Amino acid sequence: MQRLFFGRHYALAVVIIIFTALLAAAGLRSTPGVLMVPWGQAFGWSRQTISFAAAEVLQLYFHDRRNFDVTSESLPGVTRHFNNFADAAEEV
Repeated sequence: MQRLFFGRHYALAVVIIIFTALLAAAGLRSTPGVLMVPWGQAFGWSRQTISFAAAEVLQLYFHDRRNFDVTSESLPGVTRHFNNFADAAEEV
């Protein structure tokens, strides 16, 4: 009789797969923020340029049909609402 890796607990395999997928997604989403300082130093780009490039990628991915709200750490309680990424890019 062959013993399975997870035994009878296939839910453990599902939990591990979901955890790995969520960890990869979180890492992918935070990549522009982590690379902002090295790109700025290496290429002489400003944060505005890097943020604009990230916004362009999001616009191409979501086809500019995404409503979203933005809050600021420096202005607590202030929330900005944008109908699409183009509106947010004009704000910069």
